[in-house]
Amino acid sequence: PRHLSRRVLINGETGFIFETTPDAIDKVGLIQSIRRQNCRRRAEFFDVDRMVEGYIKVYETIMEREATMPPM
Repeated sequence: PRHLSRRVLINGETGFIFETTPDAIDKVGLIQSIRRQNCRRRAEFFDVDRMVEGYIKVYETIMEREATMPPM
């Protein structure tokens, strides 16, 4: 999905986002400009522990809101 790639990739820094096949072909020639350390750092951002922590925070926020809402 397009929305996922935009969250994972930083266009021109950790990869390339493209809309069409000709655009993708043009980007192939630029692949050498991508630095491995930037890709590694971005991948570490999506570490399992960090992702789980983020989900727990979201669930806690939802539960707190639910607790303060008047019953229906």
